[in-house]
Amino acid sequence: MIDKLLQYISHFDSHHRFIIASLVAGITYFYIPENFNIPAQITTVYVAFAITVLILAWTSMLVCHPAIYRNCHAFRIRVGSSCWYLLW
Repeated sequence: MIDKLLQYISHFDSHHRFIIASLVAGITYFYIPENFNIPAQITTVYVAFAITVLILAWTSMLVCHPAIYRNCHAFRIRVGSSCWYLLW
């Protein structure tokens, strides 16, 4: 079951990773206590966003075999997605 989940996550392109990380950062913002000052809030939201992007990117790099990973994203390159340029 975890293998299927990791395979599903590994096929996310950069747009999907950005949207998921933005959602995680937004949820994090609403869970921050109100007594935090503004710089601490900004830093916490930024760290949540950055860690989410890194986890999703590393998941896709570690789960897929390099030859398979190139083939997975070859279709997106042909249709003009910026996924390849943002990832590599």
